[in-house]
Amino acid sequence: MGITEMFGRSSGGIADGKTGPKRTDQFRWERHRIGKFLFLSIFLVSVPLILLGGSFGVPASLRFLGLSALIASAAFAVGAFFGFLFGYPKGNPDAEKATPEGPSATVTNTNLDQISDWLTKLLVGASLASLAKVPDFLKNTSDWLGRYLDATLVGANGDGPALTLGAGVALVLVVLYSVFGFLSGFLLSRLWLQGAFERASSDASGADVVASLPATEVDGSPIDLQAAARYLPQEERKRIEALANISLDTVKTADEKASIGLALAALGKKDDAEKALREAASLNPIHNLKLAVQYFAQRKYEAAVGVLEPMVSLAIATIPEPEKSRIVTYAMLGALYLPPPTGYEKVFKIRGKMPKEWLTGEPHLVHRFLACANGQKYKYLMGQSATPEADLQAIADQAYEHAASAIASAPAQLREAERQWIRIFLNPQSDDPDLSAFADDQRFKDLAA
Repeated sequence: MGITEMFGRSSGGIADGKTGPKRTDQFRWERHRIGKFLFLSIFLVSVPLILLGGSFGVPASLRFLGLSALIASAAFAVGAFFGFLFGYPKGNPDAEKATPEGPSATVTNTNLDQISDWLTKLLVGASLASLAKVPDFLKNTSDWLGRYLDATLVGANGDGPALTLGAGVALVLVVLYSVFGFLSGFLLSRLWLQGAFERASSDASGADVVASLPATEVDGSPIDLQAAARYLPQEERKRIEALANISLDTVKTADEKASIGLALAALGKKDDAEKALREAASLNPIHNLKLAVQYFAQRKYEAAVGVLEPMVSLAIATIPEPEKSRIVTYAMLGALYLPPPTGYEKVFKIRGKMPKEWLTGEPHLVHRFLACANGQKYKYLMGQSATPEADLQAIADQAYEHAASAIASAPAQLREAERQWIRIFLNPQSDDPDLSAFADDQRFKDLAA
């Protein structure tokens, strides 16, 4: 079974039949989107200007639309400017970082931070003081712009309909597009500009880069670091390569060895990564989890279960909560790839060892894996003629209860994915047909529908 199928058992990203991490090259994406935005802005401003040119013989209705577009663009630009001021990410002067070669010789210019702060306070104060004058301002502005809009409907010889739509249209355009522009500028500053500034000023080391890679799929299942690092910018990959070139003999702490191991794993050097992570785990058992993920990437499921299963029964106080949950779910996942009855028996054994304080209620992954374990047990015992029918029915009931609980306990955005996994497990032709023995059971059909 391939690595894709291994992650397919526990990944939430199954809508397109593919699994594994999908990370976007942020810098390429940003350049692409900025270029499209600038082109669209120039186009939207140029077309109305052309339409307004009377010498081109443009009909009055198109001139009206052209001027309306210019007014909307101007209102949008003003709103976007104010949104930019309110959403502009403020720099942290205390967050200056030294590069690996020493302190930086330059610091980030924060003049725009101060200007944004001053203008925001000034505008808020002036707006509150003049709040009662806003309706009059809007009326005067719409009347002024409306006269020009109405004029576009009059021909060169003064002919044309004597309509007075301009003031109303201008008011709608100014209010609508200024609000839309404000929201766009604010959200662009908060959602994109802040991250772009952080990436531009980042002097992250290789250890910081590998630590920032996703450790799990969206639903908590293990990820192949080599795939996760595939779309990193070239500069960050160079930092990972520099970290991977450090000799293990020159570092002493478990965290340093683990960072080197993760860097090696991100570069696809699986054997070297395994060696580094084994050394880290020998100094601090918490790194057994990283070692197990590396075993998953190499399809060494028995080895992964071997390092995780002892940790389930050990109440290690230093293990933080997310890792505690992963220890249990990863151990169960690895056990499901062992031949029956060893595999499913280990799943039940691991569930029995779970310290109650480690998991606040069984998450959907635990229920999913218990359903698969019961499905494997049912198929295995079906081949044993001495198995009573009542026992088989009880196992089927357990499988159904856990499958239903997997869907019910999953986050709302993952419930449909859980149903899809149930359909995959019920399919005898799939790579993971753990529940295929229940393919004709109406309860499971209804559950997966």
